[in-house]
Amino acid sequence: MWPLSRRSRPKQSLRIFDGKALFQMAVERLHPIIPPERIHVVTVAEQADMLKAINPAVPTENYIIEPEAKGTAPVVGLAAMKLREIDTDAAMASLPADHFIAKADAFQEVVLAAAELACEGDLVTIGITPAFASTAFGYIHRGEARGSYRGMMAYKVKAFREKPPLLLAESYVIDGEHSWNSGMFVWRAQAILERIESLMPALHEGLMKVAVAVGKSDEKKSLEREWHALERQTIDYGVMERAQDVSVIPAGEIGWWDIGNWEGLFAVLGTNSHGNLDLARDWLAADTRRTLVFQDRDRSTVRFIATLGVEDLIVVDTGDVLLICPRKRAEEVKDLVEVLSSIGKDQFL
Repeated sequence: MWPLSRRSRPKQSLRIFDGKALFQMAVERLHPIIPPERIHVVTVAEQADMLKAINPAVPTENYIIEPEAKGTAPVVGLAAMKLREIDTDAAMASLPADHFIAKADAFQEVVLAAAELACEGDLVTIGITPAFASTAFGYIHRGEARGSYRGMMAYKVKAFREKPPLLLAESYVIDGEHSWNSGMFVWRAQAILERIESLMPALHEGLMKVAVAVGKSDEKKSLEREWHALERQTIDYGVMERAQDVSVIPAGEIGWWDIGNWEGLFAVLGTNSHGNLDLARDWLAADTRRTLVFQDRDRSTVRFIATLGVEDLIVVDTGDVLLICPRKRAEEVKDLVEVLSSIGKDQFL
C-alpha cells in the first residue's frame, strides 16, 4: 500500500474504511467470542504504541514484542509459548491484522468451528472459496472429508500450492477442490509447539531458552539474544506444508480479502457508475474509467487532481509522493519500495 503505508505507518494502521484502521476492525470482529482481554498482539516495538492507541481495549500486558522481524514461524511459536504458560490446554487463532472481512458473524462461526476441530488435535487452516482465478494468492488442495463442525465441512489438506500462473489458477477454480490460503490458522498451543519441535528443532530450541527466562529479570535480554540467532521462516513453509493432521475449513461467505495492494480495494469498496474508486478530497474525473484516486486525508492541504481520458489507473497522492501506475501492475509497487531502499531514499519508506 505504498506510498500511504510506510515503516512508521504500517498497513494495519491505515484508516481507509470509514475512518477505522484495519487493526481496530480485526479486534472488533472477534467480539464477543474472543474478548479484548483474551487477544494477544505480536508486533515489533516501533509499532506497539501506535496499535495500543488505535484500540486501547487490548490490555498492554497482552502485547508480545518481537525484537526484529523473523517471519511468522517464530512469532507463532513465541505466542504459543506465552499462551501455554497461561493455559496448558489453550486453543489459539493466528489471525493477520491487515485483512478485510465484511461479515463478522459468519467469520466468528468459522473460527468456532475451527476451534472445535483444533481441540481434536488438528492444525486447522481457514480457506477462502476462490471468487476468481487469482495469481496473487496461494492455494490449498483439499482431500477427503474430515467431518462437519458447526454445520461446516472440514477436509484433510492434500497439498499447499504456491502462487500459480494464470492457467493453473483457472484450473484450480474449475475443479472446485482448491481454496485460497488466507493465512489464518487455529490450533492448540501445545499442538503447534510439538510440530515446531519436530519440524523446526532449531526454532524450538531457541524458544525453550526464552521460556526458561520468562518472568525473570533477564527475560528481555534472553529473548533478544535468542531471537537474533533464529532463522527467518514462515509458519506455512516451516510447519503447515510438512505437518500431518492438517485440515482446512473452506469459508465461503465471509467477505474476506487480503488488502495486499491498492488493487485489492476495488474488491471491498464500492465504485461509481464509471467503475471509479473515489478516495480523493478534490478530484475531477473527466472521461475516466475504472480508476482509483486516493488523497491522504490526514494532510492539512491537498492538491487538486484532474484526470482526462484515462482508464485502469491507480493514483495515490500523499503530499510528498505521487504514485501513478496501471491497475494490472499494482502488485509491483513493492518493487518500487526495494528500489527506493537501494538508492538511499529512506525518507519515503
